[in-house]
This record gives sequence, C-alpha cells and structure tokens, in this order.
Amino acid sequence: MISHLQDEPHVAAIDLGSHTCRILIARLEDDGKSHKVVDSLARVVRLGAGVRDTGLLSTEGMDRSIQAIKDCARKLQKYNIVGLRSVATEACRQAKNAQEFLRRVTFETGIELEIIPEFEEGQLALLGCNMHIDPATPYLLAFDIGGCSTEVMWAKVEHNNPPKVQDWMSVPFGVVNVVEAAGGSPSIFYTDIRERIQKELHQLSRYQEITALVGEHNVQMIGTSGTTTTVTAIHLDLPVYDRFQVDGTLIPLMRIHEIGKKLADMTPRQLAQHACIGPSRSDLIIGGMAILEGICDCWPVKDLKVADRGVRDGILHALREQQLKQSKITQVS
Repeated sequence: MISHLQDEPHVAAIDLGSHTCRILIARLEDDGKSHKVVDSLARVVRLGAGVRDTGLLSTEGMDRSIQAIKDCARKLQKYNIVGLRSVATEACRQAKNAQEFLRRVTFETGIELEIIPEFEEGQLALLGCNMHIDPATPYLLAFDIGGCSTEVMWAKVEHNNPPKVQDWMSVPFGVVNVVEAAGGSPSIFYTDIRERIQKELHQLSRYQEITALVGEHNVQMIGTSGTTTTVTAIHLDLPVYDRFQVDGTLIPLMRIHEIGKKLADMTPRQLAQHACIGPSRSDLIIGGMAILEGICDCWPVKDLKVADRGVRDGILHALREQQLKQSKITQVS
C-alpha cells in the first residue's frame, strides 16, 4: 500500500554506469524549488568488464545489469513518479551490441535507457555537485572517475547561476578498464597509469592555462566517484561507509597521496577486508587511486572537495526544474 507521502509527486533517476547501477528517488517539496531523496539503491554490475578487449557487453554483465534495473523498477512502483530519466554511459557508448542490450532492458524491465554522450555525462555530474561549489573561487575543475572513462569539466563559477563550462575532456581510463589493461594487477603499473593520466590532462591544462590559475589559488576542485568517496571514508577513519559524513568533505591533496601509498602497499586480502572498501571494490580501488593521483599530480590545488553525488543527482535537479516550469505554465494558462 502506498502511503500518503509516497503518493505525492516524485522524480527518479537511474544511472547505469560501467561498474554500478544506481537509482535515486526524490519527493518534490511543496515550493517546487527543492526535493528530498527518499529512496535509493546501488548494485555492482560491472557492465564494462571485457568491453575494452572484445568491443561487446558480456552476457554476464548484461544479466547483472538487467537484474539491477528490475530491482530499480520495483522501487519505482512504490511511488507516484511524475518524472523519470534513465541513462547509460561509457560501456554502452563503446559496445557494438549496446542497442541490442537496450532493447532487451526495455522488454524485460519496462525501463527505457538512453545512452548519453560524454559531455552531457560530465554536465549532469557537475550539476549534481552544484551545492558544493564555492562561489568565492572563480574557476572549477570537476571530475568523475567512472568504470571505463574519466570525465573532466573546466568551468567558470558564476554567482547565482550554475557554473559555465569552458572546456571538457573524456579520458579513456576508468577503474574497470585500467584493471583489465594491467592484467588484474594495477599496482604493478601504478606509476605508469599515474603518468599517463597526467599526460592526457596536460593538453587541457595547457590550452586553458589551468596551471597558472592553480598557482594563483583561483581554482577549486571537486571529485565524484567511488574512488574519491572511498578515499574520504578512509581519511575520516569511518568504521563503515557513511554518505552523510563523506559528502562535502574537504580533503588535503597531501592526504590523498598518503592514502594512495598506504593502499598500494596492502595485499588483496587486506583491501577486501577493509571496512570502507570491501570485496566488491578491492580489485578496483588501486586503479582508481592511480587515476586520482594522476589528476592531483596535474593540478596540485591545496584541497579536493569530495561529493557523493553525480549524474543521478544532476538528473533529479533537471527533472525538478522541468516540473517547476510546467507547473508555472499550467498556472498561467
């Protein structure tokens, strides 16, 4: 039975990434200008596993993803959903059988997924982090380390408006394909991965004169992704992961490098047993750390703002604005 609160208007976002499938469901507040997340789900699906070598989504990855989307669909049935957007990212952008997979998703779950381009993925992640942006710092670097790619946005901060994107880059390295490229042992190639990330980002940095602006302390940096949130949980010495403590934390880059060295020295068993990592991420965290350190090497700002937010939060924000606009049109007519 749907409760009174569940019967009120809700918006929802499904984000099928290369590693994880996530859903957020939010209730629209009476003023129409805010929303409150009331339900969520995250499932490790590893949809991007093998795509780098075969160019195809594996049967196992598709099966895991469809099961996760079925779980999302069941959650949606509990609420009065007035706005829903479901997106897929890099694994589906790369895979030759992505359209076949999307048709299967719709047939088996009733959910229609759309594959969004890299730029839109970065924009949505940036929009989702909007509340953590410091209006006093004129420029912003935002990045999202995914399963098969890392999206980087360079933006100008504007008062009372969302940041204006100046440039962006999609780096073809993520936690899944880095592990695969390293034969399952990214620690062996840790320094190489770090240097390659820095080299990839150098073109963007040189073109936009980011290094000079960093040196003038005019740049803030925000990071989303499982890697950055996991590092923050370790930094905070949390006994278990807690989104509310992690989200919005400012972590010194020096501390990130310290944690990177500590994790690189741990055995696979130690990583799997770590309370903030666990067995589902133990083989991916080292590759993610190499990518993160490469970003920090390229742009040595003092601190990194960590956001446990991303594409799904950006979608909720956009859906809320859409509903507000429609409500105003209805009132006028």
